[in-house]
Amino acid sequence: MKVSSAEEYAIRAMSFLAREYGNNKAFSLNQISEQEKLPLPFLEQIFRQLKLKKLVLARRGVSGGYVLARDPAEVSSLEVIEAVSGPVMLHQCKDMKFCKPDGCDVSPLWLRLTASVREVMRETKLRDIA
Repeated sequence: MKVSSAEEYAIRAMSFLAREYGNNKAFSLNQISEQEKLPLPFLEQIFRQLKLKKLVLARRGVSGGYVLARDPAEVSSLEVIEAVSGPVMLHQCKDMKFCKPDGCDVSPLWLRLTASVREVMRETKLRDIA
């Protein structure tokens, strides 16, 4: 599995917010960008998705910015990754004309690997990586 830049940046940004959770302070994308050395334009795109999936809350005003929507002990890395990239799948058939009606011989391997990766990501909470 190759982790995309968007996925890495999302995890790093959310990990930053997890470290600050409970301090009752919101952080601007500029602050997150500077702290985590992440490109601001990319963060803007990522945070639109995170907000849409209700993983972050945006606060308005002078001391506005972003905070986690839930306790970092409740937010899985799988939720973050899927918010920016969609479902985690290790393999998708490229050309269905070679597939058998009941699946190919290696389908069970890909399905087991995908299930294992998803389970590790589901169990790994932001609290664990903050």
